[in-house]
Amino acid sequence: MNASSPAVLPAERLALLYHLSQTFNSSLEMDDVLVTLIDEMITATRAERGFVLLKGDEGQLVFQTARDNQRADIPTPEMEISCGVIDQVMAEGNAVLTQDAQVDSRFSGMQSVAFLGITSIICAPLKAREISLGVVYIESRMKAGLFKEADLELVNAISSTAAIAIDNARLYRMAVEKARLERELQVAREVQKTFLPEEIFQPQGWEIQPFMEPAREVGGDFYDVFPLGYQRRIGFVMADVVDKGVGAAMFMALFRSLIRAFTEQNFSAEMNRSHQAALQAVIKQTNDYIARTHGSTSMFATIFLGILDPQTGELLYVNGGHEPPILLGVSGAPGNGRSGGGSVRARLAPTGPAVGLFPGVDFDVQTERLAPGETLLAFTDGVLDALNPQGESFGQARLEALATSCSCPAVELVVGVRAGLQEHIQERAQYDDITLLAIKRTIDPRGF
Repeated sequence: MNASSPAVLPAERLALLYHLSQTFNSSLEMDDVLVTLIDEMITATRAERGFVLLKGDEGQLVFQTARDNQRADIPTPEMEISCGVIDQVMAEGNAVLTQDAQVDSRFSGMQSVAFLGITSIICAPLKAREISLGVVYIESRMKAGLFKEADLELVNAISSTAAIAIDNARLYRMAVEKARLERELQVAREVQKTFLPEEIFQPQGWEIQPFMEPAREVGGDFYDVFPLGYQRRIGFVMADVVDKGVGAAMFMALFRSLIRAFTEQNFSAEMNRSHQAALQAVIKQTNDYIARTHGSTSMFATIFLGILDPQTGELLYVNGGHEPPILLGVSGAPGNGRSGGGSVRARLAPTGPAVGLFPGVDFDVQTERLAPGETLLAFTDGVLDALNPQGESFGQARLEALATSCSCPAVELVVGVRAGLQEHIQERAQYDDITLLAIKRTIDPRGF
């Protein structure tokens, strides 16, 4: 066989293509497919070097395989090829053959061709299902006129077969990665559940019922209910961390832990301060820690933090930019003005900004008192913003209509709101976390 004839005869090429097709289809490992592709292509065309570049996540070309005719890896492939030729093939979608790039007018303006001394080049696109995956590039600097039209046809044929295998390997890798992420998210969801109280403390004469449904595997909403030891009070939290997903879930855990720790610290027997001052210290310490330690993340939370005295019904609270919880009065209460289940007696508006935005801000402490039969319903914006198939939000009016329709136990109130939300949302996908917390005073423990 003389130097000008193809390295592989037609019959041998058919056998080669069949062999490569079988080889490609037998593996879903991307690296194996690419190494086989470039090694066989170098051998079949007598090229000196071969390269495979595939599109990355942002559409940029990334070197995947770079080999020489000794089947050794090339350590710095980005310094060995003409990017101008590759860009042309990607832009036009057609293979390029040149027998001497040094005198080829198509490449006269490409400095990389002259600088690297490249003579023979074949560069072909890798396409599968009309999708451009990248390019295969082979070259020689030793000999002009090395590649013939038959070599170009062979490279195109191999590239077409390989592209299908590359696409299958890509889809397989995506499926494996998706399964891995799903397993990790499931673990994260189970871990996140441990940050929510397993059992809700129910003081005598009170009913406390929570509900949370993340929009994704993990979410940024959280609630908490915990007794305050010697103080014989109940602390409770309703919060919504900005954003969704894993990042919000991590900050959810951080906010929850900070509030628990600072509450136990400031309401301990050793602290000689008023309850108002203690509550204000809890929210300020939480805010300052997030703002100063994690300010660069721009993560913050809206938080409603309350301290309840079950004996008197007194509620001290701070609302850091959160949706105002509604205090539901009972039928026949002063100012009710309506029969039936009850009415909205008050809305506990924000007493400060969202928590974690700026250090050193002030949060006011406000006071309310729940009478027997009254209920506090706290919620996150995922309740109000829930959309139906027509794009209409659930809204404050629907929530209040459901909440005031009957003077029912806390669990029935939460179930009723959940049912109303589901009827509103129907088959539309939930796009934000939904969290509820109902606290009802059923009787006066002092017997009044």
